[in-house]
Amino acid sequence: MPDTRTLIGWGDSDWAQVASACHGMTAAWSDYAGFHIGMLPAAAPPTSHIWAWASDGSRLMRARSDGERVIVGWLVRPATTGQGAAELAALARLEESVEVTERPAKPWSPEDKRVTMRGDARRDLIWYEVDVETADPVTFMWAKEPV
Repeated sequence: MPDTRTLIGWGDSDWAQVASACHGMTAAWSDYAGFHIGMLPAAAPPTSHIWAWASDGSRLMRARSDGERVIVGWLVRPATTGQGAAELAALARLEESVEVTERPAKPWSPEDKRVTMRGDARRDLIWYEVDVETADPVTFMWAKEPV
């Protein structure tokens, strides 16, 4: 069932700004040592995509690394407030209301050897994919604690 959220595009951003806005959020990324889940690292990881989320899924971040810079987008529930909410809007190059569809997602299976799950990458989380339903679709990911 579609839902309405606010898509905020930062575009080309500095990693320090991203890390600051993601304070208190959980993140997922890969690097040369494997796949990680935890707080964002101090330096941008050498990976294609980085995701971060608030524990309730109200604020989702997606970044694509481009050298020392990252291309950043946010997906937030319209009533989202709290730490960094003003910062998200202040750095916005794009802000629009969009329809999204959220569905359960599956992480890599234990047999998949493309990216190794590290000790800090928990397998018990419940994953969700949130697809922005526009002409240029984009996917955000997040995970919540098991019940």
